[in-house]
Amino acid sequence: LRVSLTLTPLYDWAARVHGLGPEPWWVWVEDAAEERIHHCELALFPVDRRRKTLDAIVLSFTMAVRDPLPPQFYVRAISDRWSACSHLLELSTNTLELPPPAPPPTELLPLRPLPIEALQDDRFQQFYGYSHFNPVQT
Repeated sequence: LRVSLTLTPLYDWAARVHGLGPEPWWVWVEDAAEERIHHCELALFPVDRRRKTLDAIVLSFTMAVRDPLPPQFYVRAISDRWSACSHLLELSTNTLELPPPAPPPTELLPLRPLPIEALQDDRFQQFYGYSHFNPVQT
């Protein structure tokens, strides 16, 4: 499941309070039904010193999910520096459809490995440092 989040800070940034560097926040995606964390990432909000604001950032990531999908995922953002600074967002999965599962792998036929002479060209045969192809190459 491909997820793209735009994170926008909703507070005023002040250098004397917040410091001069970026503002770190932990962002993770959790599943309440299985109590599992699907993704975790440290997000750093860059500081625009000219405007004295924090710019929005975009996090894009892929999560492995199982069928059936849980009814929702929760995106939680918690400040790394400030206590009680957090935000929770619910992502509903009611309208999502997973692609069909991949077909099973094709079984190999019981063939004898071909010698590299089957290429019938000396220029191609010199690329191979072995005498016979493996079962997949055959």
